[in-house]
Amino acid sequence: KFGADDDVILTHVHNTGLLLNSTNQFQFGDSGTYIHQSADGVLDLVSDTEIEINATTIDINGAVDVSGTLATGGNITINTGTSGLPAINLSHSNANADNFQITAGTPGVANSGFTIRDVDASANRLVIDASGNVGIAMTPDSAVKVSVTGAIGPTNGSASAPTHTFYSD
Repeated sequence: KFGADDDVILTHVHNTGLLLNSTNQFQFGDSGTYIHQSADGVLDLVSDTEIEINATTIDINGAVDVSGTLATGGNITINTGTSGLPAINLSHSNANADNFQITAGTPGVANSGFTIRDVDASANRLVIDASGNVGIAMTPDSAVKVSVTGAIGPTNGSASAPTHTFYSD
């Protein structure tokens, strides 16, 4: 027991380790850097400036919630293993805002290529297949390099008299 009124208790638990009572904390250097259990099943690592973890591999088994800016000095690798397609979801809760997904592969079509998908409309907006063929608002047509569903706007001229210039190889 520690403290003037024995309010901090450190107990040896046989074959397990040490147990710190209640919501007390292990402090390091000052009161702004500590480890404690804030609720049942919740471990807090708290620092008033930075928590630094140095290892060749850091294995996290569970969801990661970043409430600030995520900065990386290297690559970010997204791997789903053997099921599903790896994806980056771009979403927010603003009114009338679209949510997008960048996917390695084409959902429901192929495990290869690259897709930008409008999640709210359940529509692929841009697809690049494994051969480098591009589909805008459609799956690429393998007979051509670029496939488009919908109108293509004028590159010069006007909307009523568009002029398009295409060059061969």
